[in-house]
Amino acid sequence: MRGPLRWAGTVAALFTAFQMAGCENPTSPLLDPSNPPTEEPTTPAAGFAITSVGAIVPGASVELRGRSLAELTHLSVDGNAVGFQVVSDSVVRFTAPPAVGCDTDGRPVQVVANHASTLKGALRVEAAIRLEVGQSKILSAADLVCLQISAGAEDYLLSVGSFTTEKVTDAVFRLQAGSASQGQSPAKVAGGIAFGVGAGHDRPDTHTSRAALANPGSVAVSAPFDNYAAANVGDLVRMVDWSNPQISSAKTLDELPTYLARVIAVTAGQIFVVDTRTSNLAEFDNAGVMYGFYKAGEIADQYMLRALHAVVDPQLTLPDGAGGRMMNVIATMQASGSVFIEDIMGVFGSSNMFTSRLSRSLARASSEEIARVVIHEAAHLADALPHYRDTGPSSAGWYTEALAVSVEDMAARMGMGTAHQPDAWDLRPDVPGSRIRLGPSPSAMVLSPWGPAGSPIGVSGLGAYDRGARILRYAQEKAGELSFDRAGTTLHQRMMAQSFRLPTGNFSQADFEQMIRSWNVEALARTIGMTSQKLLEESMMADLTDDIVPAEAAVRFGLPQSTAWNQARPNGNPLPDTHVMQRGGAFDQAVQVPAGGYAYWYIPAGGGQGVSMQASGVGLTPHHQVRLTRLR
Repeated sequence: MRGPLRWAGTVAALFTAFQMAGCENPTSPLLDPSNPPTEEPTTPAAGFAITSVGAIVPGASVELRGRSLAELTHLSVDGNAVGFQVVSDSVVRFTAPPAVGCDTDGRPVQVVANHASTLKGALRVEAAIRLEVGQSKILSAADLVCLQISAGAEDYLLSVGSFTTEKVTDAVFRLQAGSASQGQSPAKVAGGIAFGVGAGHDRPDTHTSRAALANPGSVAVSAPFDNYAAANVGDLVRMVDWSNPQISSAKTLDELPTYLARVIAVTAGQIFVVDTRTSNLAEFDNAGVMYGFYKAGEIADQYMLRALHAVVDPQLTLPDGAGGRMMNVIATMQASGSVFIEDIMGVFGSSNMFTSRLSRSLARASSEEIARVVIHEAAHLADALPHYRDTGPSSAGWYTEALAVSVEDMAARMGMGTAHQPDAWDLRPDVPGSRIRLGPSPSAMVLSPWGPAGSPIGVSGLGAYDRGARILRYAQEKAGELSFDRAGTTLHQRMMAQSFRLPTGNFSQADFEQMIRSWNVEALARTIGMTSQKLLEESMMADLTDDIVPAEAAVRFGLPQSTAWNQARPNGNPLPDTHVMQRGGAFDQAVQVPAGGYAYWYIPAGGGQGVSMQASGVGLTPHHQVRLTRLR
């Protein structure tokens, strides 16, 4: 009997030792997570609970707190059993599992004790980017393999800029975030971006050949074709039909193809007439519509010439045809505005006046919008005038539209009464509109300022009206030219002074291309003492961050800002509500960027969760810049 009794005593001693090792001994070894207990889930002892857990950093020691933790027999993190060390009845330590994939800072982590007591922890990714307000980080292809952004209460901007001036659209990478970056099937994304000219936008339509551009007329027409200077509301006036191909064979005034136009509004500086062939002619018989155009004329009279002086030429005077007024012909056309350059060309039938074409759809537009279109077209005519007066060159390419939009913007700020920081969100009545007063650019992600990809040299597109105009305005700011009054030459005149002028008579394709290069972004940047890449980069960041980042932070980190408008949003939220990447949501997009443009996403703070992104198919070149900037 002595042998069996001795064996029973040994078993009891071992059982007691195991109890002490598992519950009481703070220096006990960790349980092996690869061999979890096989017993049925236990019911926690009365009062047993886990109440808090420290930051869960992959591979690091984590402190778990609770009550009656001496009873702990099993611990799992996100469903994976882990070893643990009981420090006391209220403290247990465990080693967090290693990181898996491109994990997300602040992601909820489930901690379960004894298969029953559950607690939510938060993952802390030490490699997550944490920047100061206003600070940026330029990201490399290696950074984009796994880009992790801090879970702090921080707003970020992710931007992808293309600083080439070639007419190309680059596929830079495919970007996935949220559930898409964690192995789910990516959504189908269109592989291309369409370019084109749409309806409702100003577009040059001069019916003028390259030969005509090269040969300004030598005939000075001292009297208008018709007596436009004496025109009154209700009169019918004859207008030369410059779009009629028979114009080239006319030898006398009577042979000129013409049409009748009805005068609907006259001001000190503007005449508005309606082509009587227009399908909605009756709409312009309405007294309210006529008054709207009269009011538009008054607004244009107040700001048009002043804005042209500030941006184009301080000495500009309108030609003396139509009594020194601008003739605006309302007709059937797709675009909202265009010009007849022939009236300042000095060719047979010219009336020596600024003549614009306005869309019949403007019958339903506000006076402020009509005035904006008139000012835009006047800018085109003022730009072309030196060429046809043989006093200098005219601009070309994207710059031409950017200049006209810049004049609109100047007129709008004049209407607000301050050159710097007028309220962009609250235009006063009787102020002509500005399409670039608000940021960021709505078209920079799809439209190049230089024109559609693959288009011939000298052809610009709708991107010139938006991104291009913002580049030019930023250059004007750098040159100190936002003021209303110019004491010296304008930036535009400085560009004219160094531009190549086409020779009189025949000219070659090389001549034409040299003239176009005189007005490209490299020439603009050189005129203000910058490189083209620096101008494109700074104008991009000013557009994307202006009045979002605190002023002192922008100064500290050299973050470019604009002083043209105050873009602080009236709803109290500084971030735009478009191009937003929400934390915790899925994101999957093939990122393509046009030349001179940029893609962008605002990443607002929220939910105590970071963002993890992964890029595939990365094709970055030296003219690309991927940048992460903390905004708040």
